[in-house]
Amino acid sequence: MGGAFIALGDDASSLYVNPAGMILTPVPALYAEYAESSIPGESIEKKVDVLVPLRAAVLGAGWYRLGYEGGSVEDLFIAGFSARILDGVQGSFLSIGSSVKAARFSNETDCGCLSGRSSDTGVTFDAGLIIRPLPVISFGYTAQNLRRIELEVGEDPAIARRIHRWGITYFWEERVAVSFEQEHAPGSVVRHYGFSVRTSTPLELMAGFSEEHVSGGARWNHALFRLTAAFTSCEQHGIEARAALELFFRRAGEGDMK
Repeated sequence: MGGAFIALGDDASSLYVNPAGMILTPVPALYAEYAESSIPGESIEKKVDVLVPLRAAVLGAGWYRLGYEGGSVEDLFIAGFSARILDGVQGSFLSIGSSVKAARFSNETDCGCLSGRSSDTGVTFDAGLIIRPLPVISFGYTAQNLRRIELEVGEDPAIARRIHRWGITYFWEERVAVSFEQEHAPGSVVRHYGFSVRTSTPLELMAGFSEEHVSGGARWNHALFRLTAAFTSCEQHGIEARAALELFFRRAGEGDMK
C-alpha cells in the first residue's frame, strides 16, 4: 500500500511500524516476512515476530534483519505492547503502544590479508497511537527512534534519527481502505498513498505509491492464516519482491477483541 500503514495496522507487522496497531490482533499470531531486490548485491530484508493478546493489551516480540552489499548487517530486536484505553460504540476506540528496540550494526571486512567483523549496539524506543472515532475512519501517529543512536562501525556509521509519521485511513463497507501517510525525518518530508480492495473471495488486492516508489500486491485471507505477495519498484533499487505469512494459533471468536 505504498507504505501508508500508520492508521491501518491490520496485521502483526504493526510491531515495527506503529505498535498501537497490535491491539487489532485478536488471537496469538506469528508473522514472517522476506524481501529481496532484483538487482544483484542489493539489500535482503527479513522479519519474524509473535504477538500475544492478553485481557486488555497485546504483547509482541520480534527480530528484523537488513543485509547490505559488502557484508554490512543491521539487526533489530524489538519488544512492544499495545493497550486499548478507550472503547466507544460501533467499534470506535483509542489505542496506544510503545516498543523498545536493541539495534546492532555489524560489518564484515575481507582485504585478502585480514578478515573480521566489527559491530556496535544501541537502544532506542518507539511510541504510537491509533484513534478510530467512527467505524469508517482511523487516525494514526507514531514517533520512531525517540532516542537518537549512532552505531560506529567502519567508515559508514548507522544512524537512527527520530522520525514522526501521521496518517489517516478511510474504510468503505469493510471492503475498501484508502490511506494517506506523511513521514517527517530530519531534512525530508515523504508522503505515502495506498488502497486495498477485498474481493468476494478471500483475495485482497493492494496498491500504492510514494515519491519515486510504486507498489502493489495481493493477500489471501483465511481464518487461520494470511499469505501476502507484493512488490515495490523504483529507478534506483529496481524491483523488490516481498512475501509474508501470518499464522493464527486459533480462530477469532465473538469474545475476542475487534
